[in-house]
Amino acid sequence: MKTRSQLKAICVRKTKDNSATAQSGFDEDLVIGEQIISAILKSKGFQLIKTSTISLTDGTETYDLDSDVDEVEQVLITSPTDDEKVLERIDKEDLRSFNPVTTNDSESTPSYWYFSEPTIGTDNTETKRISFYPIPDSSYTVTYSYKSTLTGMDADDDYPFFDGKYHHILADYAIWQYSEREADPTMNPNYWENKWEKGLALVIETYYDQSKYLEPIKGPDQYEPD
Repeated sequence: MKTRSQLKAICVRKTKDNSATAQSGFDEDLVIGEQIISAILKSKGFQLIKTSTISLTDGTETYDLDSDVDEVEQVLITSPTDDEKVLERIDKEDLRSFNPVTTNDSESTPSYWYFSEPTIGTDNTETKRISFYPIPDSSYTVTYSYKSTLTGMDADDDYPFFDGKYHHILADYAIWQYSEREADPTMNPNYWENKWEKGLALVIETYYDQSKYLEPIKGPDQYEPD
């Protein structure tokens, strides 16, 4: 795996240009290369599928989701084992129509989840939140699966979103763009363009062959009997 900083170092080493202008160009082109890959994969229906957990506590109804959540697919209680079950999604407006104030209800093991109002940070980033009904009466571990947003490299220590064995192709793209700007025949732009295109084809083939559909979280009915 390569961070943006490590990829930029490859560009500097290959071009032998450590100037501020060159490094700024590498930063920009590394991000553009990743955006090209993201756009192509999205056009083919690919999204990263991830899982995460939430620790529910007695009396707390609403919880933040991971920052890269795009779409929640499945939610279930995975601990304690006696309470393992898939939670059904319910529309918040439907719930409020027959139960306007959920805090008046007795607490119990949750059976439903729904989206609550997101929070907006000082940097204008949105954090999605979900609530549970009934409100938890004890501690539970909830596991949820989701489609992840394909985040970009915003900082030098960020990694590209795709498989680490292909990260180097972003350096190929950035060097190709550099060699076109500098019009230096010794850099051989065609060579770097060809490397980038071959690497891009491998990335597309790798992810296009993967199912874009969710593999369900192992639920209670899938556990082997004791």
